[in-house]
Amino acid sequence: MSDRPKVLFDPDDHYVVKHTRIGVWNHYKDISYSGRNFNLPLLSKIRLVVETSQQTQYVTRMLQDVFSISECRPYLALLAPLKFAQATVPAISLWYSSQMLLMVEKAMVERTVSTEALLWTAGGRIAAVLAQRLLGEAANHVETFLQERIEEYYSVRVVQAVAKFDLPTFSGTKVQRRVGRRHNSSIYSQLTWNAVASVIETIATAIRVSSQFGIVFNVLRGHQDAAVLGLVTSVKFILEAFNTFKPMRWEGVHVYKVDDKDYLCKEGLRSTILDPKSRKDIVAGGLGDFLWQEYKRRADSLEKRVPGNPNQWEITMLNDRAGTWRNKLLDYASDPFDAIAQIYICYRVIHSPASVPFSLATLQLVNTTLSSLNRGLFELGQRINHLSERFKKLGDFYELFDIRNKLEDGIISFPVNTVDLSRGVSVEFKNVSFSYSNDSDGELALKNVSFEIGENGSGKSTILNLITRIYDVTEGQILINGLDIRTLKLDDVRKATAVLFQEYAMFPLTLGENIGLGDPAHADDMDMIQEAAKLGGADFIDTLPYKFETYISRPVDEIGYGRPSSNSAFSGKEIDFTKFKLNDDKRDLSGGQKQRIALSRTFMKSLVSPSSKVGLLLFDEPSAALDPKAEHTLFTRLRELRGNKTMVFSTHRFGKLTRHADLILYVDKGNVLEAGNHVSLMERNGEYAKFWNLQAEDFQ
Repeated sequence: MSDRPKVLFDPDDHYVVKHTRIGVWNHYKDISYSGRNFNLPLLSKIRLVVETSQQTQYVTRMLQDVFSISECRPYLALLAPLKFAQATVPAISLWYSSQMLLMVEKAMVERTVSTEALLWTAGGRIAAVLAQRLLGEAANHVETFLQERIEEYYSVRVVQAVAKFDLPTFSGTKVQRRVGRRHNSSIYSQLTWNAVASVIETIATAIRVSSQFGIVFNVLRGHQDAAVLGLVTSVKFILEAFNTFKPMRWEGVHVYKVDDKDYLCKEGLRSTILDPKSRKDIVAGGLGDFLWQEYKRRADSLEKRVPGNPNQWEITMLNDRAGTWRNKLLDYASDPFDAIAQIYICYRVIHSPASVPFSLATLQLVNTTLSSLNRGLFELGQRINHLSERFKKLGDFYELFDIRNKLEDGIISFPVNTVDLSRGVSVEFKNVSFSYSNDSDGELALKNVSFEIGENGSGKSTILNLITRIYDVTEGQILINGLDIRTLKLDDVRKATAVLFQEYAMFPLTLGENIGLGDPAHADDMDMIQEAAKLGGADFIDTLPYKFETYISRPVDEIGYGRPSSNSAFSGKEIDFTKFKLNDDKRDLSGGQKQRIALSRTFMKSLVSPSSKVGLLLFDEPSAALDPKAEHTLFTRLRELRGNKTMVFSTHRFGKLTRHADLILYVDKGNVLEAGNHVSLMERNGEYAKFWNLQAEDFQ
């Protein structure tokens, strides 16, 4: 327990807490302190090897994709001229400076000068400086628009590509190396924009350097008056220093909250698609197309309402991105001081030519120009190297789109001749062998069997993986209604099948959305979702504060943290964020509660939906996390709701389920040892009877 006094960080106290809405984020920060830190500009240089020739094909594909975005074309056509014009301004500014020196030379010789020409030249010099700033502002606006559209375009493409991968492909090193545990599709989408921007920036830098080269040899040498130069430089430095007086990013007390449904659902869908733990449920449920289309719909809706919304990882920089008018005014005020210094020295030379040696003025201008030119050359070399590195990453990115699924789709529609699936689906394993290893010498999980249900590790879960065609058999055949499963269309097979895996996925969405994904066509129908929850025994949802809007795992966490400065009202105190109710809609559920959510999702697809085409239900240890009462209720309900559907259970718990099963297959180490119903297997007094009696002893 902390000994520090506790103080409430109150969003309603506007004297110490400031609220800002940035995109979908609500940002609250401490404004009770006045301490600031001085930050010098950071000059970082990246040195990479130039290797671009092998990436031409990917660059071409990228440019074709970017230009296919219709709303980006006019902005792309505008960005290049803005950047190229901005690149020529330094040379124009240098030309005006040289004209001033020529006026000085003429004044020293002829003892006269045209006031009108001086004013025009001085005005042109200042105008060039301000034009540089204005062009930069315009270019930044265009770049922001393009960046948002291009990143969103590629973000959707990555999610679409990954959503369609089957489990073997998704688990392979090619995909995992590009997607990885960090779910970095956003990093790849930013990479494409960075590559586009790098091309334009590199050309613009080359233009700037070339134009300066053209002017520098026509500039006379000289040096400015030391006192004036020192004064003007000091004023410019002070103005820039004020503009860099900003609090450190992590300093202060901050709260970031988000409750936008489109944003939360969009982030939850992306995490679901990219999470390896969700892949089985996505593939078996045929959810790939629905998930990426729903992701795009949410992204489009969000873009219309909140354009330019920042991503989750950007929230710590929201305050930095929100520029102020004060900063902009200081920028505009400090930039002209270089020009003012030269104007003043020209005035001194004109009116007192003997007091200022001409060679000093020309020397200063040349030194300044050469210094700028050296920086430009160095920047050009870095941009070329940086461009090369981004192009190499671009090739790795585009290879993601070229990866093909390892499982080949069938060509026969299912069911054939519109067979009524309500009467069930026949399943036959014909001399099936299977190994999870790609190695031909890998250990077989199934060995020449036709069907199986048995104890842990015996291969029972593998049966469900093969029936849903998450994997293909290593040997033999699986027949669905007499047809080889490999000849049937994958989408049709999965629409006709509902499956609950032992290692089911809990998606980072609301409980209602988790259940609704059982039937994507009715994912928003709350009446059906509530009915499915009732059938799955998830009535506890109604007792939660947020009910079906509750999260098990929030796709985006709300954040509150405090590092107050020494003169803050919160300094030395423990900060209480309870009034913000951060992540209050998130609840930790028990294993049994989570399993009931997963059961409800299965029932949403197979029993609740009026348009259900499910004829085969597969359950892998459906009662593993349920107490005996809940287990009894579940199996009773399943028997009542079964109708003519085919139900296959994989379990190692004998009892009500096996007693009423039509067929029991006892499997050990991939081999079917016994087959029959409960009565016949007990009369045989074999392995099944042995384990039945062993478990029955616990209830005697």
